[in-house]
Amino acid sequence: LMGRARTVFDRINTELSPHVNSVRGRGCLIGVELGVPASDVVRVLRENGVLVGGSGEESTLRLMRRLSTPGVVLEEFFTIFRKVVAGMEETRQA
Repeated sequence: LMGRARTVFDRINTELSPHVNSVRGRGCLIGVELGVPASDVVRVLRENGVLVGGSGEESTLRLMRRLSTPGVVLEEFFTIFRKVVAGMEETRQA
């Protein structure tokens, strides 16, 4: 399981890093430092069917996932995350 945890963390880090300030954590709990208030991102992700949480830090998004999360589910999350972040960037620039 630890090998799978590392593999999934590395994949999440690779996919999200171009869009966020940092990705940290290990195992099932991952923090994503956004650089913007996480509450807005959490709300929009939830509206798009992605269950995520905030954290004690205003700009950190919390991901809690199963170690057995299938790759197709991760791909769907990455697609939705990129769409949400791009939409929020467009809104900020307008």
